[in-house]
Amino acid sequence: MRHEEVKAFLPTYNLNLAMKHWWTSPSDEPVLALHGWLDNAASFDVLANKLKDRQVYALDFAGHGFSDHFPPGFYYSQTSLVEHLVELLDVLKWDSVHLLGHSMGACVATLFAGLLPERVKSLVLIEGLGPFSADDEKMPERFREYLPTFKKRSQTTPRVHPSFEEAARVRAQDSEFSKLTIEAARLLASRGTKKVNGGFSWNSDPRLLIQTPHPFTEKQVRAFLRNIICPTIVIWAEEGLAIDPVMWDERLLQIPNHKAVHVHGSHHCHMENAELVALPINKFYSNLGNA
Repeated sequence: MRHEEVKAFLPTYNLNLAMKHWWTSPSDEPVLALHGWLDNAASFDVLANKLKDRQVYALDFAGHGFSDHFPPGFYYSQTSLVEHLVELLDVLKWDSVHLLGHSMGACVATLFAGLLPERVKSLVLIEGLGPFSADDEKMPERFREYLPTFKKRSQTTPRVHPSFEEAARVRAQDSEFSKLTIEAARLLASRGTKKVNGGFSWNSDPRLLIQTPHPFTEKQVRAFLRNIICPTIVIWAEEGLAIDPVMWDERLLQIPNHKAVHVHGSHHCHMENAELVALPINKFYSNLGNA
């Protein structure tokens, strides 16, 4: 596959969003790939080359990779990323699209498909099925925790690592963001770090570490899921997210046209076991063509 860098300007939000574009033939159906929290478009470098008969556009969400950061005074939420996605499709002049998302990207894709189901041709969700939910009773506590965190993270300067390899090593071992192989961490660091005085720092916005003060309730998440009408495949990794299997099974049941598969690997299985992940995705896309 050939690949190139693409930029898209969102006039409503005054943001430049960066994308990587892989293609073999310009006549192939485009897929928009959405990465996970604190990752970037490079997380699809390996998988994109294993998808058959598809163009792949991998987006850097705002605050990640080569995309712009939010202006001062704002924090990142999945609803704001959905808003960007709506305008991005308008800017690209795509009436509808195939969405492929990992983790946070899968959650954003889920919300988008439940919000504008007529604009989504298919959903591939890797290690994600809607955002994490919270109880109504915990909202005051969440908001109370958010207030000092917003101020602190808004004033945070990214940590400087003495070398590129050290920046990748720290990311690989950081269990808070899910551990990675060093090879996968280097791939993310190739797009996600920059050279600064004294070494390398990650260029992701520190405000990405701020939790939203108003998360969805489980009832609200399921309302979005019930609106999804496109063919959907959900891919779970055997050693992936620690999730409540009952809750996620109940979420799956809300989607009329879905399939779930399990693959060997960790949360970043699409990077570390891309061949295994590509198999069910290619079969899924092939069946779409035969429908």
